[in-house]
Amino acid sequence: MTSATAHISSLTQYPIKSCGGMVLEEAEVDASGFRGDRCLVLVDSNGESLSQDEVPRLALIQPRLVANELEAGYCGKYLFVFAGQTCPRHHHQTKHETFFIMKGRVRMTCGETTREMSEGEVLAVKPGQVHSFIGISPALLLELSMPCRVDDNYFENRDIPYGGNYRGGSRA
Repeated sequence: MTSATAHISSLTQYPIKSCGGMVLEEAEVDASGFRGDRCLVLVDSNGESLSQDEVPRLALIQPRLVANELEAGYCGKYLFVFAGQTCPRHHHQTKHETFFIMKGRVRMTCGETTREMSEGEVLAVKPGQVHSFIGISPALLLELSMPCRVDDNYFENRDIPYGGNYRGGSRA
């Protein structure tokens, strides 16, 4: 029997399907592959997932997860949205999150309140609060929150293939 040796020259994770990747120094592997790989998807205002075939500019989005420290109890990540791009209405049962607008303008809805926010403004979202946002212009947001767990995302549109209430079952 012949033995083979493999050498891994680099690891790349794609947390947002159809977007750019993040080079990793190490990766956690679970039953579905790299933990956190392709666990997020961008959708249009109808909740339909977007792909590079339809929107080639998605390749320009370079996600950066600052930290998702489950044991320490916090997560930090940068979110980029184009003008007109939306994060659909959803809530979390346990996650508390705070959004900092770094650049650009967004329309944030939290509960029944909608407000336009720009650079320097902050919005805290408590567990259970339904929220969404849409880019008024290209915008960069920093989200600081409790750890990000896929199954703690509950979208009003249950056809979005992500989260704890996806019609097809949770996709982690």
